[in-house]
Amino acid sequence: MKKTKNSHDYAVIMAGGSGTRLWPLSRKNKPKQFQRFVGEKTLFQLMYKQLLLSFAPEKIFVQIPAEYLSYIQEQEPDIAKKNIIIEPEARDTAPAFAFAAAVIYAKDKDATVGIFNSDHLIDTPKIFHDSVALGFDAARQFPEDIVMIGVRPLSPHTGLGYIRFNDAKPIKGFRAPLYRVESFVEKPDTKHALKFIASGRYLWNTGYKITNAKNLLEMLKKSKKEYKENIHLLVGALADKSKSAGVYFKKLSKQSFEYLITEKTARLIVIPSSVDWSDIGDWEAVHSILTQKRKKGLHTAGKVVEHESKNTLLISTHRPIVAIGVDNLIVVETEDAVLIMSKNRSQDIKPTLQRLLENEPHLS
Repeated sequence: MKKTKNSHDYAVIMAGGSGTRLWPLSRKNKPKQFQRFVGEKTLFQLMYKQLLLSFAPEKIFVQIPAEYLSYIQEQEPDIAKKNIIIEPEARDTAPAFAFAAAVIYAKDKDATVGIFNSDHLIDTPKIFHDSVALGFDAARQFPEDIVMIGVRPLSPHTGLGYIRFNDAKPIKGFRAPLYRVESFVEKPDTKHALKFIASGRYLWNTGYKITNAKNLLEMLKKSKKEYKENIHLLVGALADKSKSAGVYFKKLSKQSFEYLITEKTARLIVIPSSVDWSDIGDWEAVHSILTQKRKKGLHTAGKVVEHESKNTLLISTHRPIVAIGVDNLIVVETEDAVLIMSKNRSQDIKPTLQRLLENEPHLS
C-alpha cells in the first residue's frame, strides 16, 4: 500500500472524547481510546497504525486535551510534539473540527484534511486505505463538498448517523462510485433505523470527513454568527502563533458538527465502502466484536466463573464475578463501581450515569 504523495494531505485523529457509554472502564482520567478492548493495542494505537499505511508520520496529527498528553507519549512516543494539537478545552465536535482545521490551515493554506476517530476498529486495512485515498481524490475534485465514507448498516443501531443516497445516480466524472448525499439523520430511534435499513438506500456514517481546510472553516463560519467572528480571529491568532487563540476557541458554543453542519448542508458526497468497520461506542458493540466467533455469545475477562450463561459479557478487574444461567447481560466490575445492564440498553448509560454523578462526581 502506497502512502499519499500529495504534500498537502493531512490526517487528524480526534482523541479527546471521554467515552461515557463504556463506563465504568472508560473514565475521564483514562477514556476508552487509550484502553485495550481487543488485543494488545489500544484503540488509539490501532487507528494510528491504520493511518500510517496512508500517510507519512509528519502528516498525521492527534488532537487531545492537555490531560491526555501523557497517554500519547506513553503509547506512541514517536509522535512528534509538533504533531500534537492541544485543545484549550472540551467543546464538542464543531469547535473541535474548527480548531483542527484552523491549525492545519495556519501551516498550509492548500491543505486537504481527513478527520478520523480514535475509537474505531478496522479489520480490513487495505480496503480502508483505498477508501481514504478515494476520499482525498474526491475532496480535491469537489473542493466545496465534504466527502464522507459510509458503510452498509448491519443492524438498527441508534447511536450512529444514517446517510441517504441514491445508488442509481452516481456522480459522473469520478474514478469510482461516488454519490451526493440526499439527507443525513443523526442517531435515529429504532423505528426509523429499521425503515432506513429496509429501504436499502442508507449507509452508516463512519464519522470520517475529508475536505480542504478552508472549506471546512467556511462552512462552520456560515453556520452561526459567533462562529463567523471567532473562527476568523482564531485562524489569525494561530497564524501569528498568538496565545489568544484559546480565547477565541472558547467563544465557540458547544455544538455537535453532525447536528450543526452535516444534517443541514447540501454539500455532502459519500463513498460507499466495504471496509470491515466497528464503532467501539458502547458495551453492546464490544460484546459483538468479542463474541462474533463464539456460539454461545459469551465473553469473560478477569476473575469470572460462569455456568450455563449466554449472550453475555462479563468483565472483572478486581473482585470475582460468579454468573449462573444469565442471558443478554453486560456486567463490568472495576475497583469502585459495577455496571449491570441488559445488553441492548447501552444507549441508556449516559443519562443514567448523570444521575449517579450528581452525588458521586468522583466516579466520572
